[in-house]
Amino acid sequence: LFKIAPPVMRESTSQTRSHGGLSLVCLHLIIPHQANGRILQAAARALKLDPNLFMSNVDRYGNTSAASIPIALCEALQQGRVKDGDYLVLTGFGGGLSWATMVVKWGVPKHDERQYTFINRPRRQISYIYAYWRTRLTRLRRRADDLIARIRPKRGRMTRLRRKIERYPLD
Repeated sequence: LFKIAPPVMRESTSQTRSHGGLSLVCLHLIIPHQANGRILQAAARALKLDPNLFMSNVDRYGNTSAASIPIALCEALQQGRVKDGDYLVLTGFGGGLSWATMVVKWGVPKHDERQYTFINRPRRQISYIYAYWRTRLTRLRRRADDLIARIRPKRGRMTRLRRKIERYPLD
């Protein structure tokens, strides 16, 4: 894994940031899978970046498997290493030599005014009202069907199904 992980991290990080139109200078923090410290140092060398740009907690927790990136992200937030508008690289690798990398712009999404136009808001409200009444009527119909099945049990769904089975045997 040590021979494979650093080149994979270098290549996937480079491809991901280039797809996003970012340079290495734009990246504020890299949060990799915390497999071991040597891999993180080798990845920093492979990317020609300062090792302090990598969030590392492997010395405190060890390899926490699938939880390593979320734990490292929480620690980075607690330490104040992540601010609104920062570009973070989350990169992980694991079993079966699989890996994934993503670049995230940290922060709260901006409100999109286009969603709440003159037509969209009433249309959404009408669809919610329609769904509400459709659900109510469906429940009412089912209750009525159950009541009728109790009053006239020989006409219930299960009885009809049994009759069909008796009429058309599977043999």
